[in-house]
Amino acid sequence: MQNVAQEFVAMIQKLTRETETRLSITPEAMRMDLVKGIIKENDIVFGVFNEKTSPAGWAYEIIKGEQDLALISSTKRSTELKTAAIPCIEWEQAVALKQMFVRKG
Repeated sequence: MQNVAQEFVAMIQKLTRETETRLSITPEAMRMDLVKGIIKENDIVFGVFNEKTSPAGWAYEIIKGEQDLALISSTKRSTELKTAAIPCIEWEQAVALKQMFVRKG
């Protein structure tokens, strides 16, 4: 049986692979629209990027849904929130997506 951390890692990896697949079949000129749509359609969005210093080899930035995650963490109650993970080249790209979301809401 997996613990919560293992379940979280597995979920992030699965969501990232799903988005990678969607991006790979989307024409390059339309990929940014796809990413914007993913951010808009989901309650929580992670930007996932390679990180050599991380034991897993990757890390994430919360692009959208920090308040929802904080609420879940503080109340210890799960809730049905739509969640996605977007593969990013590096941390800076994840931060740029986050800033874009904050500006546009």
